[in-house]
Amino acid sequence: HQYDGRVVWETAETGAPYREPLAREDVMISVRTSPSGVTFRSLGSGRLIAHAELPELLATREHPILPSGGEETPMSFDGRTLLLTDGWDYIAVDGTSNRIKWQKRIEGVDRTSPLPLPFRIRVDGAEIYCLKRSYDTHAMEVFDTETGALLWNRVENKKQPVIYSAVFDEKNIYGLHHEPDIKSVTVIGLDRRSGREVLFWRKAGYEEPEILMDDEMHGRHLAIRVRDKQNFAVILFNVDARKVDAELKATGSGSFGNYGEVSYAVQGRYAGLLSGAQLVVARPK
Repeated sequence: HQYDGRVVWETAETGAPYREPLAREDVMISVRTSPSGVTFRSLGSGRLIAHAELPELLATREHPILPSGGEETPMSFDGRTLLLTDGWDYIAVDGTSNRIKWQKRIEGVDRTSPLPLPFRIRVDGAEIYCLKRSYDTHAMEVFDTETGALLWNRVENKKQPVIYSAVFDEKNIYGLHHEPDIKSVTVIGLDRRSGREVLFWRKAGYEEPEILMDDEMHGRHLAIRVRDKQNFAVILFNVDARKVDAELKATGSGSFGNYGEVSYAVQGRYAGLLSGAQLVVARPK
């Protein structure tokens, strides 16, 4: 459609939408399921450019670690590479040549499980991050985007903790660490290419925290949201200074993002937290 609602073009495609369509310059990318495939069309005319059939894509959307981690379709696109999975393989699609780049078998998972395993996947430039369950624990893997070669991996243990809510900058991957009976917020930074730990920060003092992080950086800040019973907080963590520049707190009920409950926003160097009639605003120094 045009901005005024007029139809520019329409066409029929088989299957159901897997997620909302994507766009790269003047190309619309449509991922569909039942049957699964990816279609590339001219954004202006609808002309078919290319189509690739795919194995039936994974329908499981739960979080591989967090019971309250929310649902998310296991799919990622950084403007050049589209990353998908059917639960058996990782599948990388080249968004510039409109073809499948590589398909790689997922290893170290329990194939006897009666349910499809959940995943979280993210592509950002030269690296791909994947979070999965690995038998009775969880693991993360980082691959080279162009070749699919494994760069490094971690299986959860005390010396090499696994991170979730992964966020990239030019050199590192930042994320949160989850552990049983968690009572703290833990941020870990890892070098993108080697997996070497470059940052570790922890704040204790919570009772039953549910912790997630925005999937993009706000300048040089990570935005961490914490729900601890009826206490809500948004933490702006400066990865360069390795400290909290602002922490917004409010009491309330419900969950982040639900209408009429608790919401927040981060815009540039400002952040706001709204719970009922409570509005807290902060600006990092």
